[in-house]
Amino acid sequence: MDDMKAFYEKYCKPSPIDDVPKSVLGEDWREKVYAGEVSVPDVGFAWDKLHFLVGHGDVKDGNCGTFKGFTGCLRMKNHAKIGLDGVDYTGKVDVKRHYWSCNRPECPKCAISGWAVREAGRAEAILKFASGKLGEVFHIILSPPQDLDLSLAELRALARKALLVRGASGGCMVYHHFRYRNKHVAARTGLPVGWYKAPHFHVFGFIRGGYGNCRSCVYQKSKTFSKCREGGCNGFEAVTRRANVKDGFIAKVKGKRKTVGGSVWYSLSHASLVRGAKKHIVVTWFGECNRHKLKVPKGSLPQKGNLCKICGEPHYKVDYHGNCKELLSFLDAVKRSESVILDLKDGSGELMWSVKLTEKGFG
Repeated sequence: MDDMKAFYEKYCKPSPIDDVPKSVLGEDWREKVYAGEVSVPDVGFAWDKLHFLVGHGDVKDGNCGTFKGFTGCLRMKNHAKIGLDGVDYTGKVDVKRHYWSCNRPECPKCAISGWAVREAGRAEAILKFASGKLGEVFHIILSPPQDLDLSLAELRALARKALLVRGASGGCMVYHHFRYRNKHVAARTGLPVGWYKAPHFHVFGFIRGGYGNCRSCVYQKSKTFSKCREGGCNGFEAVTRRANVKDGFIAKVKGKRKTVGGSVWYSLSHASLVRGAKKHIVVTWFGECNRHKLKVPKGSLPQKGNLCKICGEPHYKVDYHGNCKELLSFLDAVKRSESVILDLKDGSGELMWSVKLTEKGFG
């Protein structure tokens, strides 16, 4: 996760031009940049006539990214116990902070910490449910021939066909129109550092028969991949090399993932969007994971509400009576998607948390 955060901070965060007052460039400043009318050094993101990176559209809601409030569980009778982890939770509360989010992939303030987190959580839940039937989840990078002049819809259709031909039984796809060439690759290739056009898909899904035989194959270890095409081998590496001769697609299976959700989030953090689209559909499903084939039971996907980590009851709105800025600063080290266990009272016995009352009762 630290590597992901570093990548986002360096390459995917809103560019320096976002700090330029609109009074200088006008409301249509991004279009001026795209058209080459404004020169901005090291803008930190990629675009062309049809595509741009997530998080680099317009902000539609002024509340986006601002602190919204806390939810938590203050059922102290339920917390007066020692948990299965051996910790005494007496006098402890489970709380979570919330921020306003429009949940739009193009929003500079909500794309990474709002939309991408939700999409990754949903994808992880679907893949986890499907894995009971289809096996281990693999991360495949699928690159089409780079000279194809097709729309994204047409390219996705070809990619789905290429995956099925190679024995991928189902999963989800995230489209990347660009790659980033770091200084090490630039030094080795003699090409400039920065983003460049290189259409490809990040695929998270399943392979019929798995990939274990290919991982332990002597040809794989010695990198004599040409041997994979020979004989009657039906492993993924052999099949994809035979298919490559016909369709030109290159498929590479990455190493085992630490977390599926984290890998999906990382791919979403620098995914590509189509400029001018009314609605951006970034994660698409295919094969056995197509929504017409995979029926995920209700309750299997992440729920909007949160459950207390101590007693398992639903969260409700709560108020904090200390220095909110200091607490938020302290919680910066914790992912926004996670709740934290804190003390109900401070060192002097003052109550720090209370139930937030609304016109309808508990929030």
